[in-house]
Amino acid sequence: MLLVAQIAICALVVTASLVAVRSMRLALDGSSTGIRPQGVMLASIDLGGLDGDRALEKQKEMIEAVRSIPGVTAVGAVRETPMSWPRRVVPVYRPGTTEFTPEDSALTAHVYPMSPEYLKAAGTRILEGRDVSWQDRKETPPVAIVNETFARTLWGDTRAIGQRFILRERSTEVVGVVEDGKYYNLMESPAAAAFVPLAQDAGGAVLVVRSSLPPTEIAAALRRTLGAVQPNVSVTLRTWHEALEPRALPGPVGGVRAGRHGTLRRDAGGDRHLRHRRPQREPPREGAGIRMALGARQAQVVFAAVGRPTALLGADRRLACWRESLARRLLGRVVYQADPADPAVLIGAVLTMALIGICGAAIPALRALAVDPSRLLRDE
Repeated sequence: MLLVAQIAICALVVTASLVAVRSMRLALDGSSTGIRPQGVMLASIDLGGLDGDRALEKQKEMIEAVRSIPGVTAVGAVRETPMSWPRRVVPVYRPGTTEFTPEDSALTAHVYPMSPEYLKAAGTRILEGRDVSWQDRKETPPVAIVNETFARTLWGDTRAIGQRFILRERSTEVVGVVEDGKYYNLMESPAAAAFVPLAQDAGGAVLVVRSSLPPTEIAAALRRTLGAVQPNVSVTLRTWHEALEPRALPGPVGGVRAGRHGTLRRDAGGDRHLRHRRPQREPPREGAGIRMALGARQAQVVFAAVGRPTALLGADRRLACWRESLARRLLGRVVYQADPADPAVLIGAVLTMALIGICGAAIPALRALAVDPSRLLRDE
């Protein structure tokens, strides 16, 4: 019973680990996040005190220069990328509102000032309408692209294009609708988001560069190109996968930290009492000495040692439904798109548990077989 319980707990941990790995893969693939981070490099640029229109013109110059790099398929700029820090969450009001207090707002939305082509570089699909342009400036009427949740919350089934809302006390027209995404972390509920022209909200921005080049090559090309536009410019480069990991993967990271903490506790004090004990040889498995003295071959002894744990692993399949239900409840709270019933997770868990069980039984048996059979017989 103890061995079956240990196998069940081990299987639960293995399943949880595989679900976390699967979650990481889904996150990095951009599934349901509204972005496609594969092949994207982020370039954070310090413009050295430039602001307002001067900063905007320099950003436009850099975007055009980067677009000319061979292998670059799209490039844009955004104030902050989704799931980064700090967040820009702004109250949104319906037309006709006169009191701009939090209680009078229709919703709160993540707001992303961006350049033309940012959505293409990020892999965010425009479902309806148009992208922003450099002609959307401070002197022109404010416009915005909203996501599906934003449009559905304010206007229901009514077409969002051409509708208006108040953002920062200015009437803003919807010119496009994009797919929903994740803006704070992977576990958040659907949230409203609005993308406004960078030219109407000038300031610092991050270049988002999509290319077919390996990260090392595009990074070197970006440093050369941006340095030619702005000598001695300070550029921080990282892939979008690297930028996403701290915010997008709380489940796997937390699991790694917890595992590490438990290991350190055991190493620091859990086995302290063993230091004062005489080392003892591990007892032979399954009467190896008696079997060999009676003429059993080594393969037969190993098979006998492996057989019982393997049978227990097979019998433990009855607990699979319970484990799946428990894993779904626990992991669903901390891991993005947790699905213990995923075929990849199930196959991986079965193979991992089989490998653990066979190795755990076979290795001690093989160690025992390396000892003289008469000595094994005396010990037993």
